[in-house]
Amino acid sequence: MMLTRCPACGTTFRVTTEQIKARSGRVRCGHCRAVFDALKLLQEDATPTIVGGPSLPLLRDPPPAAPRFAVYAWAVVCLLALILLLAQAAYIFRAELALAHPGWRPQLEALCQRLDCEVPLPRKTDLLDIDGYDLRADPRQKRLLALAATLKNRAAFTQAYPHLEVTLTDAYNQPMIRKVLAPPDYLPQGADINAGFPANADIAINLRLDAGIPGASGYQLYLFYP
Repeated sequence: MMLTRCPACGTTFRVTTEQIKARSGRVRCGHCRAVFDALKLLQEDATPTIVGGPSLPLLRDPPPAAPRFAVYAWAVVCLLALILLLAQAAYIFRAELALAHPGWRPQLEALCQRLDCEVPLPRKTDLLDIDGYDLRADPRQKRLLALAATLKNRAAFTQAYPHLEVTLTDAYNQPMIRKVLAPPDYLPQGADINAGFPANADIAINLRLDAGIPGASGYQLYLFYP
């Protein structure tokens, strides 16, 4: 038998080797209920008299629960971190979210006003077409070409207006000159470019282009987003 003493109340108890090994020396005082390490205060049983009546129980109860304030504080920190993560994801994927959920666009645009950003319109070139196009020399001025075409947005959602590239080719289908037309160059005057290309809509364009050099025998039209 060995002796150990409670550092809180000073009560001395007999303990066995089995009791100490059961919880790596951690025990609870049977007098004041304080938890302490019996190994640190272990001593030999030199006297038959033992101070303190209660026996020494093993520490089988779970450790004291954390204070409620700490639990609440940790919950608030986790909630704030989650909100910050969601806001960051909304900022990074704002265009994709606006496309998948059109009703969210006003909220996303309001968020971007605070963050000095914008919610771009979708840019799906595979859903754009050029139909009914024609490019011919202007009979009144040989250096000018008359371009007539219909641009189509086959998407079920509004898209950004694309750029239009016109390439003049020679008899061997080799490029001679390229002209890139931005939306303001081919849309009617006063058109709201920021409103975008409406879903399932057509736009007819009629332009006069300066060929720059004579001898062109063919042309190519190409829609793209810069």
